[in-house]
Amino acid sequence: MKYIPINIKKFTFITCIAISLILLSNVLKGQTVNPNPERFKKDIQRFIDQDKTNGFAKGATVFVGSSSIRMLDIEKYFPGLKALNRGFGGAHISDINYYLEETVLKYEPRKVVFFCGGNDLWKNKSIAQVTEDFNQFTSHLFKRVPNAELIVLGLRPSPKRLSIIDKELKMNKRFAAIASQDKRISYLDGSASEFLDNKGKPIPSLYAPDQLHMSHEGYLIWQNLLSPLLINPLQSSPLSSSQKERVKPTRPYTIDNLSAYHRWVDPVAEEEVPNGVEHGTYFSEIMNTNIGYYIYLPPQYKKDTRKKFPVVYFLHGGRPGSEGKLVHIAKYVDTAIKNNDIKPKIYVFANGGVLSWYNYPSISSWGADTFVKELIPHIDTNYRTDAKRESRAIEGYSQGGRGAARIGFKYPELFCSMAPLSAGHEAELTISENNGRESEYFTFVPGSNTWDLAKNFAKKYRASGSNKLPLFINVVVGDESDHNYEGTYRWSGFLMGLGIEHDFSVLKGVPHSSRLTYEKASMALMQFHDRAFARCR
Repeated sequence: MKYIPINIKKFTFITCIAISLILLSNVLKGQTVNPNPERFKKDIQRFIDQDKTNGFAKGATVFVGSSSIRMLDIEKYFPGLKALNRGFGGAHISDINYYLEETVLKYEPRKVVFFCGGNDLWKNKSIAQVTEDFNQFTSHLFKRVPNAELIVLGLRPSPKRLSIIDKELKMNKRFAAIASQDKRISYLDGSASEFLDNKGKPIPSLYAPDQLHMSHEGYLIWQNLLSPLLINPLQSSPLSSSQKERVKPTRPYTIDNLSAYHRWVDPVAEEEVPNGVEHGTYFSEIMNTNIGYYIYLPPQYKKDTRKKFPVVYFLHGGRPGSEGKLVHIAKYVDTAIKNNDIKPKIYVFANGGVLSWYNYPSISSWGADTFVKELIPHIDTNYRTDAKRESRAIEGYSQGGRGAARIGFKYPELFCSMAPLSAGHEAELTISENNGRESEYFTFVPGSNTWDLAKNFAKKYRASGSNKLPLFINVVVGDESDHNYEGTYRWSGFLMGLGIEHDFSVLKGVPHSSRLTYEKASMALMQFHDRAFARCR
């Protein structure tokens, strides 16, 4: 369900219609209908009145969630902590999303403590639906406060709701997986595990007489779990210890050091994000975790709310993956669009996984599959894209150039144009000739390389009997000072021998540098995609 901030005193008939449409959309998606969030109008109005009376300072800690948060005495268990309690009993995550502006966002909190989801599961919502709602919560939180720290308390099984204990524990695994891939999120499993005995049953003394909520002893567990993260002056961040362990890998790169460093959600500092770019996440069923991306939306996106836009997917270089790598090139796109040098379009900057755009079964890293099968559908569903191959392009630099070529040749039905830039085709040839082995450190799935996939593409193209190549290709590389020059020159000749027509450009005076490449060739690349989109239609 979409997050919709509201003004309680201006609730109107139009709002009623909006709620009805939202509820209907859930039914059409096969989801359990969310309860009407207007049942909490009085609770939310109380928060608003408190703020008018007491005022509030931005940057405090906010506790948000259902009744266990509402019943928490912050002063008693966390004396001296500057915090706001914005819990309301019976809440679902969808309710929190509905009132997110009033309960969380307007405070621009430095830290948020979150406990919710049990009521959702009790009312027969699926784990997938609860995950979707939680992802909406995190998306809106980090969009408004990119550097906020989110502390998620695991769902606590209770004697009164033993029938959903398995669902609660599975949902906790989802929370944990999401947190493991986003440095801004901490997950506290002790909120669940410390309430269970050695047989996995709730410990009665930790619960109130209703056998649903916590007793004083139960809140003491929360106190012990949260205090080091909230009030210890020596610990400025709940993730400081794990961040210290995140040491940038050095050569030789191995599966172990790349895996240790990689995060599926890995945003860059806010000041590094160009105008028009925002961060988002989607939940990957393939990877069982959230995955981050950046998306550039042209100025026309907000001005013309009915218009649909073509999309260029940009694949970063290097290993391991990070959606923040090379997001800076969005500034070239923004300038060109504002100067009317190119047509308005969306650019998406994805996270390529541990091995950057490769599937690697031995460590269950599916960078290519989640990009093709999950990210592209997510973008088409959640943004106004012209969701067809005639309006979709793929481009990448270095490792991303390799990935763009592999994915473009493997899935030509998805893309109109493809631009692999300064790609390491010599390494791809090594993989082709050695049954998938790139080096002593990496062995990929045989056949998954830019040479074999090009042959397969050419074979299918010839077999189709079509006179029109289904993919417009622009191969770009630096001059002889670019270490990928020789391999790219050889690969271009290989493509010509297969009958795969393409543009080929050598950038004089440009070594292997993404910055210099885009300073010199960004306009030509963007206009190439414009021409390709026109020809594909």
